[in-house]
Amino acid sequence: MWPHEAAHSLPFWLLPLGDGIIADRFTVSMLPCLEALFWAGRHDGGTTEGALVLASADGGVPYGLTYEESVEHTAHEIAAMFGCEALTGERATPAEFLARAGNAPFIHLAAHGLHDPDAPFFHCLFLAGEEGRLFADQILKCDLRAVRLVTLEACESLQVRYDYLDNVIGLAATLIRAGAGAVVGARWAVRPEVSAQFFPTLYQHLQHSGDVGAAFTHAQRLTRRSHPQYPDWGAFCLMGYAG
Repeated sequence: MWPHEAAHSLPFWLLPLGDGIIADRFTVSMLPCLEALFWAGRHDGGTTEGALVLASADGGVPYGLTYEESVEHTAHEIAAMFGCEALTGERATPAEFLARAGNAPFIHLAAHGLHDPDAPFFHCLFLAGEEGRLFADQILKCDLRAVRLVTLEACESLQVRYDYLDNVIGLAATLIRAGAGAVVGARWAVRPEVSAQFFPTLYQHLQHSGDVGAAFTHAQRLTRRSHPQYPDWGAFCLMGYAG
Protein backbone atom coordinates (compact mmCIF):
# COMPACT_ATOMS: atom_id res chain seq x y z
CA MET A 1 0.00 0.00 0.00
CA TRP A 2 1.12 3.53 -0.75
CA PRO A 3 -0.73 5.63 1.85
CA HIS A 4 -0.89 9.40 2.16
CA GLU A 5 -0.69 11.85 5.08
CA ALA A 6 -2.12 10.43 8.33
CA ALA A 7 -2.72 7.05 6.68
CA HIS A 8 1.05 6.46 6.84
CA SER A 9 0.52 5.67 10.55
CA LEU A 10 -2.60 3.55 10.13
CA PRO A 11 -2.17 -0.21 10.82
CA PHE A 12 -4.15 -1.36 7.79
CA TRP A 13 -3.58 -5.05 8.60
CA LEU A 14 -5.74 -4.69 11.72
CA LEU A 15 -8.74 -3.14 9.94
CA PRO A 16 -11.92 -5.24 9.75
CA LEU A 17 -12.61 -7.30 6.64
CA GLY A 18 -15.67 -9.54 6.50
CA ASP A 19 -15.78 -11.66 9.65
CA GLY A 20 -12.13 -10.98 10.49
CA ILE A 21 -9.38 -8.50 9.73
CA ILE A 22 -7.20 -7.79 6.70
CA ALA A 23 -4.23 -9.72 8.15
CA ASP A 24 -6.33 -12.90 8.07
CA ARG A 25 -6.24 -12.90 4.27
CA PHE A 26 -3.49 -10.60 3.05
CA THR A 27 0.14 -9.67 3.58
CA VAL A 28 0.26 -5.89 3.89
CA SER A 29 3.39 -4.05 2.79
CA MET A 30 3.64 -0.27 3.16
CA LEU A 31 5.54 1.99 0.77
CA PRO A 32 7.10 5.24 2.01
CA CYS A 33 7.31 6.47 -1.58
CA LEU A 34 6.41 5.20 -5.03
CA GLU A 35 10.09 5.10 -5.98
CA ALA A 36 10.52 2.06 -3.71
CA LEU A 37 8.72 -0.05 -6.31
CA PHE A 38 11.48 0.67 -8.81
CA TRP A 39 14.24 -0.03 -6.29
CA ALA A 40 12.67 -3.34 -5.28
CA GLY A 41 14.92 -6.36 -5.55
CA ARG A 42 17.83 -4.36 -6.92
CA HIS A 43 21.24 -5.61 -5.86
CA ASP A 44 24.50 -3.97 -6.79
CA GLY A 45 27.17 -6.66 -6.67
CA GLY A 46 26.88 -7.42 -2.96
CA THR A 47 27.26 -10.84 -1.37
CA THR A 48 24.32 -13.22 -1.71
CA GLU A 49 24.58 -14.73 1.74
CA GLY A 50 25.33 -13.79 5.32
CA ALA A 51 24.00 -11.14 7.62
CA LEU A 52 25.01 -8.16 9.71
CA VAL A 53 23.59 -8.69 13.20
CA LEU A 54 24.09 -5.97 15.79
CA ALA A 55 22.44 -5.60 19.20
CA SER A 56 22.88 -3.37 22.23
CA ALA A 57 21.27 -4.32 25.54
CA ASP A 58 22.50 -1.28 27.46
CA GLY A 59 22.74 1.46 24.84
CA GLY A 60 19.71 3.23 26.27
CA VAL A 61 20.79 3.06 29.92
CA PRO A 62 22.59 6.46 29.87
CA TYR A 63 19.31 7.96 28.65
CA GLY A 64 17.19 6.46 31.43
CA LEU A 65 16.07 3.34 29.57
CA THR A 66 16.25 -0.19 30.92
CA TYR A 67 18.92 -2.82 30.28
CA GLU A 68 17.32 -5.20 27.76
CA GLU A 69 19.22 -8.48 27.75
CA SER A 70 16.76 -10.25 25.46
CA VAL A 71 17.83 -8.32 22.36
CA GLU A 72 21.33 -9.78 22.52
CA HIS A 73 19.98 -13.31 22.99
CA THR A 74 17.81 -12.88 19.90
CA ALA A 75 20.76 -11.45 17.97
CA HIS A 76 22.94 -14.48 18.75
CA GLU A 77 20.10 -16.80 17.70
CA ILE A 78 19.69 -15.04 14.35
CA ALA A 79 23.45 -14.82 13.74
CA ALA A 80 23.75 -18.58 14.29
CA MET A 81 21.27 -19.18 11.46
CA PHE A 82 23.61 -17.37 9.07
CA GLY A 83 26.83 -18.75 10.50
CA CYS A 84 28.06 -15.30 11.44
CA GLU A 85 28.95 -13.47 14.65
CA ALA A 86 26.58 -11.05 16.34
CA LEU A 87 28.10 -7.70 17.28
CA THR A 88 26.98 -7.04 20.85
CA GLY A 89 28.14 -5.14 23.92
CA GLU A 90 30.82 -2.53 23.27
CA ARG A 91 31.12 -3.64 19.63
CA ALA A 92 27.55 -2.63 18.80
CA THR A 93 28.36 0.96 17.86
CA PRO A 94 26.89 3.24 15.18
CA ALA A 95 30.34 3.47 13.58
CA GLU A 96 30.51 -0.34 13.28
CA PHE A 97 27.11 -0.43 11.62
CA LEU A 98 27.89 2.40 9.21
CA ALA A 99 31.17 0.74 8.22
CA ARG A 100 29.58 -2.66 7.52
CA ALA A 101 26.10 -1.75 6.26
CA GLY A 102 25.57 -2.80 2.68
CA ASN A 103 28.00 -5.73 2.77
CA ALA A 104 25.35 -8.38 3.48
CA PRO A 105 21.83 -8.93 2.14
CA PHE A 106 20.27 -9.11 5.61
CA ILE A 107 20.66 -6.73 8.54
CA HIS A 108 19.23 -7.20 12.02
CA LEU A 109 19.48 -4.28 14.47
CA ALA A 110 18.24 -4.70 18.03
CA ALA A 111 18.20 -1.97 20.66
CA HIS A 112 15.97 0.58 22.32
CA GLY A 113 14.47 2.98 19.80
CA LEU A 114 12.97 6.45 20.01
CA HIS A 115 10.77 8.20 17.47
CA ASP A 116 10.82 12.00 17.63
CA PRO A 117 7.71 13.29 15.80
CA ASP A 118 9.01 16.87 15.94
CA ALA A 119 12.39 15.96 14.42
CA PRO A 120 11.99 12.68 12.49
CA PHE A 121 15.55 12.75 11.14
CA PHE A 122 16.58 12.27 14.79
CA HIS A 123 14.60 9.02 14.99
CA CYS A 124 17.24 6.80 16.55
CA LEU A 125 18.45 3.50 17.95
CA PHE A 126 20.41 3.49 21.20
CA LEU A 127 23.59 1.57 20.44
CA ALA A 128 26.92 1.36 22.30
CA GLY A 129 29.74 3.86 22.72
CA GLU A 130 30.05 7.54 23.58
CA GLU A 131 28.28 8.45 20.34
CA GLY A 132 25.86 5.60 20.81
CA ARG A 133 22.78 6.88 19.04
CA LEU A 134 22.28 5.90 15.40
CA PHE A 135 20.11 8.57 13.78
CA ALA A 136 17.95 8.31 10.68
CA ASP A 137 19.87 11.04 8.87
CA GLN A 138 23.13 9.08 9.22
CA ILE A 139 21.62 6.16 7.32
CA LEU A 140 21.06 8.31 4.25
CA LYS A 141 24.84 8.27 3.73
CA CYS A 142 24.86 4.46 3.35
CA ASP A 143 24.59 2.48 0.13
CA LEU A 144 22.15 -0.32 0.92
CA ARG A 145 21.27 -1.36 -2.62
CA ALA A 146 22.60 -4.88 -1.95
CA VAL A 147 20.41 -5.30 1.15
CA ARG A 148 17.21 -7.31 0.75
CA LEU A 149 15.88 -6.91 4.26
CA VAL A 150 16.56 -4.90 7.40
CA THR A 151 14.85 -5.96 10.62
CA LEU A 152 14.61 -3.48 13.49
CA GLU A 153 13.98 -5.08 16.87
CA ALA A 154 13.20 -1.78 18.54
CA CYS A 155 10.11 0.00 19.81
CA GLU A 156 8.58 2.55 17.42
CA SER A 157 11.09 1.55 14.73
CA LEU A 158 8.48 1.69 11.94
CA GLN A 159 6.97 4.99 13.03
CA VAL A 160 7.24 7.76 10.45
CA ARG A 161 6.46 11.43 10.03
CA TYR A 162 5.34 13.09 6.81
CA ASP A 163 5.79 16.69 5.67
CA TYR A 164 3.55 19.01 3.63
CA LEU A 165 4.66 17.33 0.41
CA ASP A 166 3.95 13.87 1.89
CA ASN A 167 7.64 12.99 2.10
CA VAL A 168 8.00 10.25 4.73
CA ILE A 169 10.83 10.52 7.27
CA GLY A 170 12.01 8.07 9.94
CA LEU A 171 14.42 5.18 10.44
CA ALA A 172 12.60 2.75 8.18
CA ALA A 173 11.94 5.32 5.47
CA THR A 174 15.60 6.36 5.32
CA LEU A 175 16.68 2.71 5.12
CA ILE A 176 14.44 2.32 2.08
CA ARG A 177 15.73 5.56 0.55
CA ALA A 178 19.30 4.32 1.08
CA GLY A 179 18.45 1.33 -1.10
CA ALA A 180 17.24 -1.47 1.21
CA GLY A 181 14.58 -3.66 -0.36
CA ALA A 182 12.39 -4.00 2.73
CA VAL A 183 12.29 -3.13 6.43
CA VAL A 184 10.43 -4.94 9.21
CA GLY A 185 9.92 -3.40 12.63
CA ALA A 186 7.32 -2.28 15.15
CA ARG A 187 4.86 0.61 15.00
CA TRP A 188 4.71 0.92 18.78
CA ALA A 189 6.29 -0.47 21.95
CA VAL A 190 6.41 -4.28 22.04
CA ARG A 191 7.08 -6.60 24.96
CA PRO A 192 10.51 -8.31 24.75
CA GLU A 193 9.10 -11.83 24.76
CA VAL A 194 6.95 -11.03 21.72
CA SER A 195 9.88 -9.68 19.69
CA ALA A 196 12.01 -12.63 20.83
CA GLN A 197 9.56 -14.96 19.08
CA PHE A 198 8.77 -12.88 16.01
CA PHE A 199 12.21 -12.10 14.56
CA PRO A 200 13.85 -15.55 14.78
CA THR A 201 10.66 -17.07 13.35
CA LEU A 202 10.82 -14.66 10.42
CA TYR A 203 14.44 -15.51 9.60
CA GLN A 204 13.88 -19.25 9.98
CA HIS A 205 11.13 -19.13 7.38
CA LEU A 206 13.07 -16.75 5.14
CA GLN A 207 16.00 -19.16 4.93
CA HIS A 208 13.67 -21.87 3.64
CA SER A 209 11.36 -19.82 1.41
CA GLY A 210 13.57 -16.95 0.26
CA ASP A 211 10.43 -14.79 0.22
CA VAL A 212 10.32 -11.76 2.54
CA GLY A 213 6.55 -11.35 2.39
CA ALA A 214 5.88 -15.03 3.10
CA ALA A 215 8.36 -15.03 5.98
CA PHE A 216 6.77 -11.93 7.49
CA THR A 217 3.28 -13.41 7.27
CA HIS A 218 4.44 -16.70 8.79
CA ALA A 219 6.10 -14.91 11.73
CA GLN A 220 3.07 -12.67 12.16
CA ARG A 221 0.67 -15.62 12.34
CA LEU A 222 2.77 -17.76 14.69
CA THR A 223 3.33 -14.80 17.00
CA ARG A 224 -0.39 -14.09 16.90
CA ARG A 225 -1.15 -17.61 18.12
CA SER A 226 1.12 -17.18 21.14
CA HIS A 227 0.26 -13.52 21.80
CA PRO A 228 -3.23 -12.91 20.36
CA GLN A 229 -3.71 -9.36 21.63
CA TYR A 230 -3.45 -6.70 18.90
CA PRO A 231 -0.89 -4.57 20.82
CA ASP A 232 1.49 -7.56 20.72
CA TRP A 233 1.53 -9.22 17.29
CA GLY A 234 -0.21 -6.30 15.57
CA ALA A 235 2.72 -3.96 16.13
CA PHE A 236 4.90 -5.57 13.45
CA CYS A 237 4.91 -3.93 10.06
CA LEU A 238 6.51 -4.63 6.68
CA MET A 239 7.69 -1.67 4.63
CA GLY A 240 9.00 -1.98 1.09
CA TYR A 241 9.27 -4.89 -1.35
CA ALA A 242 7.56 -8.07 -0.15
CA GLY A 243 9.13 -10.45 -2.68
